[in-house]
Amino acid sequence: MPQLISSKYINDKTVFLTLKCGENDSAFFIQQFSEQNDIDQVIVFRDTKSNSLNKVTYVERASGFFGPINFPLRILQMWKHRKLNPVLIAGIYEIPHGLIAVIFAAILNKPSVVSIIGNPAYAKLRKGLRMKLTMWILRKASYVTVTGSSSKNFLITKGLPENKIWILPNTMDFSGFTRQKAKDKKYDIISLGRLSEEKKVDQIIRVIAKLKKSYPNLKAAIGGTGPEKDKLHQFSNELGLNDTIDFLGFVPDDTLPGFLASGRIFLLTSETEGFPRTIIQAASCGAAIVASKVGDMTDVIDHEKNGFLVERWDDTLLYVKYTKILLDNPNIAEQYVEKLDAKVRIQFDNAQAMKVWKDIITETKSTI
Repeated sequence: MPQLISSKYINDKTVFLTLKCGENDSAFFIQQFSEQNDIDQVIVFRDTKSNSLNKVTYVERASGFFGPINFPLRILQMWKHRKLNPVLIAGIYEIPHGLIAVIFAAILNKPSVVSIIGNPAYAKLRKGLRMKLTMWILRKASYVTVTGSSSKNFLITKGLPENKIWILPNTMDFSGFTRQKAKDKKYDIISLGRLSEEKKVDQIIRVIAKLKKSYPNLKAAIGGTGPEKDKLHQFSNELGLNDTIDFLGFVPDDTLPGFLASGRIFLLTSETEGFPRTIIQAASCGAAIVASKVGDMTDVIDHEKNGFLVERWDDTLLYVKYTKILLDNPNIAEQYVEKLDAKVRIQFDNAQAMKVWKDIITETKSTI
């Protein structure tokens, strides 16, 4: 395909990035590009501006456009900025942003990267026509990033070349996330996430109900909001747990570390995950982890060494067993906490993700 950009822009070092994500997640992705020495500017195509960052320019969605119009609008916005001559066009999440990235990259004959932030093997979401479109997007992309080794291995079984799949750590800023002494913790069990069907928060409530029989004074908190909120409140009420579980709703970023530090055990029972940042955050705040063995969880949780993993998300009794071990043996819980905290602060430091992007950008430049 012929190059459509004037040659006078050929020395520019620009990345186009299209994404949605929440404010903090967006900032992490954007920062990983903007702090690259080999990049002069990052043009972010997003519905609204995110954090103000050096070298970053936002192209927001025009007011009055919504729904199906968003897709061609985003392509048009990118076309208007084509003379900036991006060295890479990145889309965070396959549909629609990955699709936008690969289509516009094909128009400009430029490399593209699609970042998968969920679990590519989750059959309930990625099936039928959606799965076919997803795989088309991933095959057209020059590079694909995933959150861990299980996701990478799954895509290899789907026929994607191993050398185009990169593991991108789901990194975070650890400042402000500190451990709290066990004796100062308000809750025995905490959890945090979207209250949606695939998160199986009802399973957390079942586990708490069973634990309550052995620990009458058990106290738990569930943070987050979502479409299952009313259903979960009702279920908790039916099990007589109104005085046991605090439903906290949305937990703001400024109170998040304090909430995570208030729990002895962080419980995750999701049917699917890529790699949830909440696990990293909870570990860095001193909560021991009991989680379903889904997505890329095994990349950080070493079963019975720094946490517990449950093979099947619906195995209520195994969640109860592992949680009891931690409640009854504070020394084991503290050992797990120390090991996991040390591991995540190295493995998920933002510098690790920046290195992955640097290697991808270096490789793309050799192809232009």
